[in-house]
Amino acid sequence: MQDNSLKIMYSIQSVKDKDIPTIQQLADACWYDTYHNILSPDQLEWMFDWMYSRHSLEEQLHTKGHRFFILLDDQQPVGFFSLEKKDETCIIIQKLYLMPTHQGKGLGKHMLEAAESEARNWLDQIRSLELHVNRQNKAVEFYKRMGFFVAEERDFPIGKGYYMRDYVMRRLLD
Repeated sequence: MQDNSLKIMYSIQSVKDKDIPTIQQLADACWYDTYHNILSPDQLEWMFDWMYSRHSLEEQLHTKGHRFFILLDDQQPVGFFSLEKKDETCIIIQKLYLMPTHQGKGLGKHMLEAAESEARNWLDQIRSLELHVNRQNKAVEFYKRMGFFVAEERDFPIGKGYYMRDYVMRRLLD
């Protein structure tokens, strides 16, 4: 019997300036779904503009040295992540978002594996990955299943009287 089903191909693509609108669209599709039960509507809107305006994304790419990647599902963007070098042994996963329609299918794990691979390519002496996640975000349990542990709790003031109330999570690498 021949299998006529279509196989969907997932791939990771490095982000260039021309891809900023795609990052913005993906963020818009993920952001509110992720945080609407955690943050106030005013803080949601302010933080989205603060992190995902074209100016902010260009600054992250060109000034802060973040590296962004898009997850493609058969050439359609469905998620993204970004990495930042903390020091010579640690990469911070700054962002990792997957469209709600694609969650629960193993793609988050695929993105984390891709993030680790990109981090290892970036740093020869890498020893750990780190990320910050809101303490009320359901993704905390996902990250624990993926080998991250809570290293500390921190409240980061971000402006306008708002705070990011996060866990700093870490995964040690071999």
